Amino acid sequence: MPWPGRGGHGLFTVGNLLKPYAALLCAALLTTTLTATEAHAADPAPTNVQISWKDDTRKLVHVSWSEEGEQPDRVSVRYQTGKVLKTMYVAAGAPNELDIPANAIAFSQATTDVEMQIGVAVGTEAGETSPVALSPAFDTIKPGNPLLETYTMSGSSTLNVKWRPPTRTDTTPNDPLDVADSQLYTPQYIKDGRTVLLSAPIPGTTFTFTGPRPPFEFQVFAQNEWGTEIGAQVFGSSIKPTATMPAWVLADTSQNRISGTAAYGVRVILQARNSASSPWYTVGWETFLHDWYAFDLRAAGSRQYRVQVPNTKAGIWAYFGGYSPVVSTTVQIRASAHFWASEIRVGQTSRAALSMSPYLVGHARLERWNGKTWTLVGPVPIANGYGWGYIRGTTPGRVAYRYYVPSGYTSGTQSCN
Repeated sequence: MPWPGRGGHGLFTVGNLLKPYAALLCAALLTTTLTATEAHAADPAPTNVQISWKDDTRKLVHVSWSEEGEQPDRVSVRYQTGKVLKTMYVAAGAPNELDIPANAIAFSQATTDVEMQIGVAVGTEAGETSPVALSPAFDTIKPGNPLLETYTMSGSSTLNVKWRPPTRTDTTPNDPLDVADSQLYTPQYIKDGRTVLLSAPIPGTTFTFTGPRPPFEFQVFAQNEWGTEIGAQVFGSSIKPTATMPAWVLADTSQNRISGTAAYGVRVILQARNSASSPWYTVGWETFLHDWYAFDLRAAGSRQYRVQVPNTKAGIWAYFGGYSPVVSTTVQIRASAHFWASEIRVGQTSRAALSMSPYLVGHARLERWNGKTWTLVGPVPIANGYGWGYIRGTTPGRVAYRYYVPSGYTSGTQSCN
């Protein structure tokens, strides 16, 4: 029976409002049910992921695994922390194995230990459909730059070099890819932009070789299964000293010096010989803190000179030394004389002193001018650079005297008169 005042349609209106909501609710429930029914359950994860070197060349890492049925697989190179570096794919039905180039694994790694793993999951490029199975963790430590320990020099271009590998810590010891004593070294040098190998790869850390005429660069090329590095550089250079000095000098003056160019901070050795057939001997040496040198010879006699720069090490710079050209000089004796008394009476005697440089031993000639020529008064002994002559006044007047000092020798070298 209709409600009073509602026109007999109130219940119908409510019914129409309720029906659409009921329909929507049913549709939503149906949609949810259908979605759950169409989804696939996760595939089982592969098992027994193994890694090893493909062969003795250690260029390829062989990966193998087991799984249920024939599935497409995703193989990933990853940090042990989970970050994926590279992903490769194996089709369904193909063998459960893959060879990965070692340089595709280690190309981004340094000499420090970074722990890596190979992950295998069922899936395609669209994504993974199973959990990831992981291989044992392994390292990809490169050899590191060889460190120069020491070197010795000989001759004009021979080096004996000793080096060592950098210190490394393996945090995955005895992993499946570890190789004992795999690090090898190839000594080589670079000359005019061309690299010359000095030997086949060797396990040792010392090498001796005679290089080309300097300059050249020696280096060690290190390699192992994960990569290569270069280190232990030594730069060979040569020093060609020069030498100049006057051809004639007065003894005991600043003129009597030898100078030239060498190299900064190297030892310069001055050598001399008394004649072209005499042996060389060392006069002295000094280390100069610039690229030129100078030796003050002062009272030295006439002889031949040269300078030697020995082979010198300055850090990684190997300076191969040598000799300068030979230079010669003639040294004039520097002599002076004076009277103890410039005036004497007839019958008196005065001493005439003679001093000279360099110091000589022998005899000088005391001479007198007679108005036409020099005449001998008498020989005067010389010792330690000094001599004493005597003059006697015979007739009144002014008389000139002189000493003539002949060429002599001091320490085997000649000084001219």
